[in-house]
Amino acid sequence: MSRPSDYTPEIETQICDQIADGKSLREICRAEEMPSRETVYAWMGKNQAFADRYARAVEDRAEKLAEEILEISDNDSGDFGFKKVRNEDGESAEVFIDKDNIQRAKLKVDSRKWIASKLFPKKYGDKVTAEHTGEGGKPIDFAVKVTLVRPNGPASA
Repeated sequence: MSRPSDYTPEIETQICDQIADGKSLREICRAEEMPSRETVYAWMGKNQAFADRYARAVEDRAEKLAEEILEISDNDSGDFGFKKVRNEDGESAEVFIDKDNIQRAKLKVDSRKWIASKLFPKKYGDKVTAEHTGEGGKPIDFAVKVTLVRPNGPASA
């Protein structure tokens, strides 16, 4: 079976639905029944409605990633457990913290934050502002000195 190369609204819907659900275009286009990434990009170049729908699906994917960040952050299962230890009185249980599990969750959160900031920078990107002020936050004072040059020599204004 060859990859489709002709645009259809059905393929557009499949692509946009999967993008919104969190898949990358690369992942979607690995499927034999889907067009190549290059073909999808060509369709978007020729079809503004598809390009707009795709852009909205990418924003929806960023929203999904933000929701996943909350789920991962709130889920502490696997972060700690109990291990049996022998003490003078016999066996007892001691709490242990699984630092590897916590680090893995942190990696998942950080990855999703970074991707969301790139997919939808207006909403999830870092806002960077630059402001120029003078001493103590006051406006910057500046003066301009103008020197007029006459053919016979300089004269100050």
